Amino acid sequence: MSMAISPSKFGSNNLFQSFNINNTENQKKEYFKKPSIPYSFNALQPIIDAETLRTHYSTIHVNSFNRLCEIIGKNAEEQTIDSIFKTNQNLLDERLLYAGILYNHQLYWENLSPYGGEMGNNLQKAINDEFESTYSFKLNFIRTAMLHEKNGWIWLILDEPKKLRIITTE
Repeated sequence: MSMAISPSKFGSNNLFQSFNINNTENQKKEYFKKPSIPYSFNALQPIIDAETLRTHYSTIHVNSFNRLCEIIGKNAEEQTIDSIFKTNQNLLDERLLYAGILYNHQLYWENLSPYGGEMGNNLQKAINDEFESTYSFKLNFIRTAMLHEKNGWIWLILDEPKKLRIITTE
């Protein structure tokens, strides 16, 4: 079984814009909705086990959605993740924390596929230019994940000088 990063619906991510992946303004409204995943909990096995997906969905994603709805109140459905990020610059603000959790998990569900797939040519070329090969990139990504001691995320990003980097966030 293989998994692939698929084109994302999330238009505000510079990495996806740089590699010419779809970017439409109407899709921003999709960010703030009751969480769902596009496959069963066991669909990514043996790479990611069902319990891990169930925990990320039930315990983290759904609870974060519910908590953000409580914090925002009756206007929750009028909000977008994008608007929450833009209007809450205080990193200690709970809205920003839960909006980030929702955004990260939606990326997680939308960009992993049980059906495999291929990277786009532009992304493949950028990975080969930066890491010498897809295999070397995967080794670096896995090594970074294994060394990450806390809860959080491992990301492939495109930084300001348009250079791919692997980073972690908590």
